[in-house]
Amino acid sequence: MSVYALKLALVCCLSICSAAFLSRNLFFSDVGKKIVAVWILALPLVFLLRNEAFTLLAALIILFLINRTNKPIIALVFFIVSLGAVPDWVQHYLSLPGINHLLGFTYDRVAIIAILLPIFLSIGSVNRVSWNTTDTLVCLFILLMTLLTFRDGKITTVMRFIVDSFLIYIIPYFVFSRVVRSVNDLHYCAAAFLMLAILITAILFISQIMQLNIYDSFNPRNRYFFIREYQGVFLRLSGGLSAVLVGFILLAGYFSWESIKRFGFINKFLSWAMLFAFAVGLFATGSRGGLFGVVLGVSVYYYFAKFSGPQRTLSAIFIFFLLIFEFVFGLSSIFTYEDQYGTFDYRYELYAASWEFLKQYPLFGHHSFIDTGFFNHLITGLGIIDIVSAYLEIGLKYGFAGLLLYVGIFLSVLIPLGLKLIRCKDFESDYAKYLAMYFTLLFVVLFMIGTTSVVSYFPAFIMITLGIGRSLCDSHVFLTQDSQRVTA
Repeated sequence: MSVYALKLALVCCLSICSAAFLSRNLFFSDVGKKIVAVWILALPLVFLLRNEAFTLLAALIILFLINRTNKPIIALVFFIVSLGAVPDWVQHYLSLPGINHLLGFTYDRVAIIAILLPIFLSIGSVNRVSWNTTDTLVCLFILLMTLLTFRDGKITTVMRFIVDSFLIYIIPYFVFSRVVRSVNDLHYCAAAFLMLAILITAILFISQIMQLNIYDSFNPRNRYFFIREYQGVFLRLSGGLSAVLVGFILLAGYFSWESIKRFGFINKFLSWAMLFAFAVGLFATGSRGGLFGVVLGVSVYYYFAKFSGPQRTLSAIFIFFLLIFEFVFGLSSIFTYEDQYGTFDYRYELYAASWEFLKQYPLFGHHSFIDTGFFNHLITGLGIIDIVSAYLEIGLKYGFAGLLLYVGIFLSVLIPLGLKLIRCKDFESDYAKYLAMYFTLLFVVLFMIGTTSVVSYFPAFIMITLGIGRSLCDSHVFLTQDSQRVTA
């Protein structure tokens, strides 16, 4: 097995290096080379060492040492691009005498501690930004969830939840909303999303050639290491992330390329090859939510950033019917030849059971809703109840109060961005392009989390997008900035 693992590690290394070389203007800067080094250093930890606790510890040390002298915006670039380097199944629970599983660590939490926490601790003294509505809603949402966690009756559960929420919600949101304060900072973030999309696509591409989901084949909690599931002509792949999240990252990568392509990081011929690879990677995920989200996202983005006059009218009609088909008629089933797993029937039954449950626990839900008896008929063959929507997950656990706060966080950013886009006259400016990009990404996230649980590294990317979107709402900061070239 070690020889097999070594071969796969070398194949992944070759794929990563090839992708970096083909887009060398992007990766051969000082920061780009360090990012490639992080991805390559992670390979032996994942494939050969196969000790999750040591892998996370080594990743913590590597990320901290690389970023301790970087300025904050470069550290944010590292954080975004590094999130695909170690798969999401790598996890370790820290226990203390008498307290089992006190804290759970995954790679995204380790990256937040190593990269974002030092920045978060210095934000108040370096960058003073006025408190805003989104800040309030984020804190109220965390406070409500914390108070409702006391219903479990275990202080260790509350402690675990407080630390976890602080790491995956508070720190990423406040760091990104405070550090990103110029057009040049937006260029850096765009470069980061583009690099991440390229690297993930390289892994998906080599996995498709080998007909093996390389990273997941080493997942110790995967009972079916080598079962291959096909969607049409593609082997379904996700790399080290969830399939829907891959779709989101590829969409962000495409928008980022649109925003910084004039800097010449990737020449015209390779750009078309890269976009084709993005499309192949998207179809390889086999995710209806990811594919539909990308189609919806491109439509919305083009409406604001590319189209005018009659084109906008046609685009608006297309978006309207696209949403109607998805939410009312369930037309997403056209992406499968048949509903062989009963997923559409399961979703219908899940929503019906959830509505009956919420009639009984409308305001604050129930901390152990699965054990209330409403969902017993939905237990799958794996012995779980698959909550296929983040809205359901939040509503069932925290009621309509929690759900309204959660959706309110998105709307508090989406509405100001949308109003700025409507008033915008110059869509050739960098600021306008980023307005369209982050408005669209947040709009797509609202759709995507309705089709999947918020798993993998989705919470981190949601808070990154919210943070940057919130910073864009401060137009007086960005409109006084001249466009600059991204430099390392």
